[in-house]
Amino acid sequence: MKELLARVRAMTRRSRTWSGEPLRRGDLTLAPATFALSAKNTVRLSVKEFELLHALLSNPDAALSTETLLARVWREEPEAQADTVWLYVSYLRGKLRAVGSAAGIEGERGGSFRLKGEAAHE
Repeated sequence: MKELLARVRAMTRRSRTWSGEPLRRGDLTLAPATFALSAKNTVRLSVKEFELLHALLSNPDAALSTETLLARVWREEPEAQADTVWLYVSYLRGKLRAVGSAAGIEGERGGSFRLKGEAAHE
C-alpha cells in the first residue's frame, strides 16, 4: 500500500501544471509551460529543478534556508532531506553554466541558498 501511495503522489506531482508568463531575471528566462531554462543556450529542467529555481528566482534578494526549500519544493515527500536540496542545487549550478548564464547559486550544504549575479538584481 505504501508503494502504491508513493507512486500515485509521484504521478500527481508530475502532472502538476505551471502556467503564466516566463519568469525573467537578468539573462535568465524560466518558462513554466516547458520547464525550459534559457540564457545563451536552453536546457529542460526536471520538475524539482524547475520548482527549486522558481523559488530562488521569485525571491532574488532573499537567502532561502534548506528547511524553507524542503517545505516549498519537497512538501509532500517526507523522505527528502537536506542532502536532497544540496544535490538539486548542484544540478542547477551545472545547468546555469550549461546555458551560459552569468547567474549562480551561492550557499553551502545544509545552509541557505540565494541567486547571485545579474539575475538576482533585476
